[in-house]
Amino acid sequence: MGRLVKEILSRAPSVKGRATGLRGPVRLDFALSGECRDFLDGIPEKARALSDSRVQDVFRFDAFGTDAVKEGNVSPDAFVQIAMLMAAENLWGERRSVYESVQLRRFAGGRTEGTRPLTREAAACIDGFRSGRESSGALREMLFEAQRAHRERIRECLEGRGVEGHLQLLRGLWKERGRELGLKEEPALFRSPAWEKLTSCPVSSSTTPGEGFALAGYGPVQPGGLGVRYLSRRDHFIFHVSSWKGDGSLAPEYASRLRNALEAMGGVLQDRE
Repeated sequence: MGRLVKEILSRAPSVKGRATGLRGPVRLDFALSGECRDFLDGIPEKARALSDSRVQDVFRFDAFGTDAVKEGNVSPDAFVQIAMLMAAENLWGERRSVYESVQLRRFAGGRTEGTRPLTREAAACIDGFRSGRESSGALREMLFEAQRAHRERIRECLEGRGVEGHLQLLRGLWKERGRELGLKEEPALFRSPAWEKLTSCPVSSSTTPGEGFALAGYGPVQPGGLGVRYLSRRDHFIFHVSSWKGDGSLAPEYASRLRNALEAMGGVLQDRE
């Protein structure tokens, strides 16, 4: 959707004049089976029930945007993802994985790969901020190292060298053809605690540049989890944070910690000691 809006906005100024002789809108009538009608009739109620089952917290972060982050020689995406990791650790008191989707448009039929921003460098950076003992200069260097590791991981995914998508595909092959291939039991990797931890999505995230959008968001993908979508703009960010209603005030509590993390990291970039 973001790509479509960007394309429309880029081409709109070149379209001059207006078309004439066009027909008015025509109502389309679909031939639907009784089964299909029954299914469609229940959709509005199901959609309302799903919407009512979630808590949504939307906030605009006005302290700075992508321009200020870039002036600090940091990738805006890496900056926000590290802030999200810090907010998660401040909320839950332990490291939690964050999922970020990465587009694969350079490949025919490519959609997305999943990357995990929690690198060793990001963990060290977060530890530095949370300790309260490091100087601004030291924290800035940790942030630079963390963003370099983040950008490298993103580059690997863009080039089709991501790990999770390939492993998920292999697991899918086992589910579909395992017995045919003589593999009666699921491979041990996919039954291991490491795999469960890798593929867990306490925070599922995605971003959109923001052209043509006032807001974008989606729900959490697992119980006790969060869905975070953010729009990046030159002088601000817009965040949509969601959680399940059964998890109480999880979304607003995370949003509050995310604001604090962004402010702390922004202060380090601006403090040129």
